[in-house]
Amino acid sequence: MDEGLIFDIKRLSTDDGPGIRTTVFMKGCPLRCDWCASPESLTTVPEISFNEDKCVRCGLCATVCSTGTQKIHGTRREIAWENCSHCGECVRVCPSTALRMIGRPVTVEELVAEVEKDRTFFENSGGGVTMSGGEPTLQLDFLERFLACCRGRGIHTALDTTGYIEWSRFEHIVDLVDLFLYDLKHVDDEAHKKLTGVSNRRILENLKKLVQRGKNVIVRIPVIPDRNDTQKNISQSRDFISSLGIRRVDLLPFNKAAGSKYRLIGKKYACEDLQPLPDGKMNRIKAEFDAAGIETSIGR
Repeated sequence: MDEGLIFDIKRLSTDDGPGIRTTVFMKGCPLRCDWCASPESLTTVPEISFNEDKCVRCGLCATVCSTGTQKIHGTRREIAWENCSHCGECVRVCPSTALRMIGRPVTVEELVAEVEKDRTFFENSGGGVTMSGGEPTLQLDFLERFLACCRGRGIHTALDTTGYIEWSRFEHIVDLVDLFLYDLKHVDDEAHKKLTGVSNRRILENLKKLVQRGKNVIVRIPVIPDRNDTQKNISQSRDFISSLGIRRVDLLPFNKAAGSKYRLIGKKYACEDLQPLPDGKMNRIKAEFDAAGIETSIGR
């Protein structure tokens, strides 16, 4: 693959691995978690977003829209999202950047050049680059070439992954990654299917294989109210992780701030009414993992 599709680059990150990092967010994800904090990452193609607060009601978008998506009725603004082809013509003429395109193609060489700009920060802090998403392995060929370039330049690499990929393909990049930030949503397969739309069997097996290969793995557990915060799942997750010999877990509390991102792309946020777990419960969950000899942190 000559080009990859990314939707953001976050510089000076301290939440996605050791040291100061540059985190690259890639488009596309095979899971459909209704609490997803990056809904703009889910599709594998560029898409438009609309920030109504920036709109000046000039009407230019409506004049170039061929699908009837963009509409202005006096002072009232309307977007028929179901009609949108995401062609980007409205973005091109928008004078206020109320409309913008999420997702842009980059070559490996272009992305390496972007990352190289932060090399001084990496060298002084023990940081590097983190590939995130979405699910980066959906663009495996591009990811492999990029990671190989980073390895050749001595840049530390981390991969934030769901692990939902055939091992025969995953194996292509395993030795190019210095640190795996491995998501674990639920250990029960049926519950995982209901929460994410896919089975977790491949995910759990791949995690076992990474450990067997001696890879550096930090398990990340998003703790979502009414989804996976039951005592049964917490205990089973702790026991499974402990049985593999993994000694580092990051607990990621639910954050409903992502709701605004859904509105920008015309989607409904299913977790609008959920509230973050109280600090006391998060601390009790952390204590369970700590008691099993697992170094555990709260927050990303």
